[in-house]
Amino acid sequence: MLRSKSGRVIAALSLAGVAAMAPVATAAPAQASQFDCQQYLLDVGYKVGAKTRQACSYGGSVTHAGLCYPILVSIGVKSLHATTACRLS
Repeated sequence: MLRSKSGRVIAALSLAGVAAMAPVATAAPAQASQFDCQQYLLDVGYKVGAKTRQACSYGGSVTHAGLCYPILVSIGVKSLHATTACRLS
């Protein structure tokens, strides 16, 4: 009987340890920034102007999510580049 109780205690402590580590293991990577978005676009050959800066500022915004990509595409940024830039912002 002692063995089964100690086994249960070890299992419970192990489960508690795993539960405590889950948020750390599943945390999102550090957020990039508007600068990263703009720098990426510069690096792949686009000019960065007012509309590009505006689009990049929307990339990380929860309230304006989804505005970055359409703005970039509307000013001539290729879809792949717009997707990457918005992901970076």
